[in-house]
Amino acid sequence: MLSHLQVKVWNLAQEAHYIRSKEKKWKDRARAARAKAKDPKFSEDNFWSMRNHRMELRVESRCSQLAYGFLRGRKYHQMEDVAYSAPDWSRIENIAKRFSQDDPRLVIQSFAEWKDEAAVFQKDQLQIRLHEKEVQAKQRAAAKEEIAAAAK
Repeated sequence: MLSHLQVKVWNLAQEAHYIRSKEKKWKDRARAARAKAKDPKFSEDNFWSMRNHRMELRVESRCSQLAYGFLRGRKYHQMEDVAYSAPDWSRIENIAKRFSQDDPRLVIQSFAEWKDEAAVFQKDQLQIRLHEKEVQAKQRAAAKEEIAAAAK
């Protein structure tokens, strides 16, 4: 079943690639229609329709990748070193249950442990990023003070 999930991940990547190429085509058509003063509405609608679908694919692909890594025994921090938003944990759990060959209760239990480790990692990463921002702000303030002192 793990190979089925691997195929799903690959198909999602291929679909996203195909949509990006079609987006480029529709974007170029809309640009040409605007240049010729024609109505670009049709091209723009197609572009935004595909873009919205691609955004949905992004979420599904991320969840599938994380579920695949979980089933392979990878730690969360090995797959996502930096993440600016939390993944859809319930979707990841459902994908893992669906593609796992183990007892669903064991999958749920091990997923809860994996998720808790991931939450600790995310919290640590957030604290690190906040500390880095504070340091950068202090450095900028010190640089401004030096410039102001040198200008006097």
